[in-house]
Amino acid sequence: MADTNNDRVGKTLALLAQGLASFVDRECGLIYGLDWENAVPTNGPPSKTDIQFLLHTMTSTWPEVFERTLGRMERNYVSELIDARNRWAHQEPFSSDDAYRALDSAERLLQAISAGEQAADVGRMKHDLQRRRYTEEARR
Repeated sequence: MADTNNDRVGKTLALLAQGLASFVDRECGLIYGLDWENAVPTNGPPSKTDIQFLLHTMTSTWPEVFERTLGRMERNYVSELIDARNRWAHQEPFSSDDAYRALDSAERLLQAISAGEQAADVGRMKHDLQRRRYTEEARR
């Protein structure tokens, strides 16, 4: 059975969490120390493997932590990905365009933080989604 757009977004969020985990850990550790996850503002229990916690940490500590290494575009990607994660968590449907946008933003953020393996995996899913869209359009 083919993946749905929601499946693709879920897999992308898992890959994004893998890629962001060491980056966020390293960057926050430089500013807040080894116990940084207890020093940053959070809405729930801190977990260095939870995509919601990682993305929220990035937005809430952007000026003091992430602005040093990332630009405005990457901040925009983080905001878009928070929205995509919330839609996915609440099981809202994703159109092919919305799914492609989420995958593209994730791939670009992963590339910006040098998480090449995860970026390549997301890139393959993005390519597969695009191929399926064109095949469906050709059938019509």
